Amino acid sequence: MALMKNLYILLLAILCAPPTALAHAHLVRSSPTVGAILSAGPTSLVWTLAEPAQITAVHIQRDGDAKTAIRPLPNQAATSVTLPLPKLGPGAYTITWRLVGADHHVMSGTLHFTVGTSR
Repeated sequence: MALMKNLYILLLAILCAPPTALAHAHLVRSSPTVGAILSAGPTSLVWTLAEPAQITAVHIQRDGDAKTAIRPLPNQAATSVTLPLPKLGPGAYTITWRLVGADHHVMSGTLHFTVGTSR
């Protein structure tokens, strides 16, 4: 009986927790967008995050070439981030990233886009 009572209290606490307590920093919007096919290479990467986060790593890779680090990275947590991109020629690109939210939760992800015609 005591176990059921404790589980009930735990479930109630989770359901009543404010949404921000359950959220983690994540990518809300990006430019270029995921899966975009662009006629020319973008000159910057622009992200909007759900909550302030510290960007710890960003890399770009074209068609299986070696990864290249994108720098400089912001030195403070932010919800809006703009990073300069190197000159990008035609090809399929993958951007990989890692960030740390205010709750110290590490998030990572990938973003794919193409410059030039689609394959």
